[in-house]
Formats: sequence, C-alpha cells, structure tokens
Amino acid sequence: MLHPRARTMLLLSIPAVLIGIASSLLLIVVMKIAAVLQHLLWRNLPATFGVAFDSPFWIILMLTLTGIAVGLVIRYSPGQRTVNRRGGSPFTSTGTGHCVNYRPGGRREPRP
Repeated sequence: MLHPRARTMLLLSIPAVLIGIASSLLLIVVMKIAAVLQHLLWRNLPATFGVAFDSPFWIILMLTLTGIAVGLVIRYSPGQRTVNRRGGSPFTSTGTGHCVNYRPGGRREPRP
C-alpha cells in the first residue's frame, strides 16, 4: 500500500506527463513550421526575385521586415499595456490603477 502523500503525488504526475507530451508535440509542430518558413523566405523567395539569399540587400530586407512584424505583434497583442504618452513608465503603478509620475527631487505625483 502506498503512503497517502505518495499516492497524491502519483496522481498529480499524470497531468504533468500529459502536459509535457502536449508541449513537446507542439514544439515539434512549431519547429516544422519554422523550417518551412525558413526555406521559403531564404531560398525560394529570393530566387523568385532573382536575388542571392546571402546578399546584404536580402539580409537587411528580411531583418527589417521581421522587426516590423515583431513590433506589430507586440503593439497589437491583447493584454499589453500601452506606453504612457506623457513620458512615464507604463510598468509603475500606485496600486490604485493610476500610473505614478516620478518627478526630479523624489516627489511622486499620481496621474489622473
């Protein structure tokens, strides 16, 4: 007979194993999609435009477009706080839902 704590831990390990299997399968799928995109963007697409895949022009173009795509994802992803337009940090808060404005001299003034 198992100790009650050992039995509980054994029962809790079942969801952990299932989550681990699902995570690894998801990672495999994401890696396959990344490999297809890499082949498409770095082999097929430059050949379509008649550009060498290792030319500086193509590398700078791809990195620029990737940066724009990442910026758009970060900007428009749900749940992200917007940057305070008055220059304050969006990550500091008074705990009351108001951002804190740090003034020189150590004064803190809550924002409306």
